[in-house]
Amino acid sequence: MATCDRNKYGHMWGSWCSNEVKGDSGMGLWKSVRMGWGEFVKHVKYKVGDGSRILFWHDYWCGELTPKNDFPSLFQIARLQDASVADSLSFLSNSMHWSVDFVRNVNDWEVTVISDFLRRLYELKIVQGSVDSLSWIHERNSRFSVHSYYHVLTCQGVCDFPWKSIWKVKVTNKAGYFLGDAKAGC
Repeated sequence: MATCDRNKYGHMWGSWCSNEVKGDSGMGLWKSVRMGWGEFVKHVKYKVGDGSRILFWHDYWCGELTPKNDFPSLFQIARLQDASVADSLSFLSNSMHWSVDFVRNVNDWEVTVISDFLRRLYELKIVQGSVDSLSWIHERNSRFSVHSYYHVLTCQGVCDFPWKSIWKVKVTNKAGYFLGDAKAGC
């Protein structure tokens, strides 16, 4: 994020994006871009470096869901629900260690959940000394492209409709006209 934007608008936690601009101030283009952050972030995964810019429980960084959604019973008893990954991650002699604090001891019926949780954390490949980054989930190389984002935005629930089979079917002109209007959104 550009320094002038950060100074003018502030930034969200982790500095991935500026705060939302409200009111008449702000450039129209960038206000529109910022308004799309909520949709955009659904299509990225956070890649942990030092963990300082990634929220441990709230961001998509260790699986298909956020840890909060994947392990809701553990989130409820987490001591620091707004902690960063860095708050729980340390390296000792090049070995990764996790320390997640809870407000109470784990009950015997929660041991399986804790085991799954820790397995997920220790399966991660984190390179010590690197920086946090975002990766685009719709490209094999994890790099964002306008083309792939355009495809995501234009095909959500629309691409699956069998337009070709409708137009190949022999129907009366009125039915074909009606379907054409439906396709155009009239």
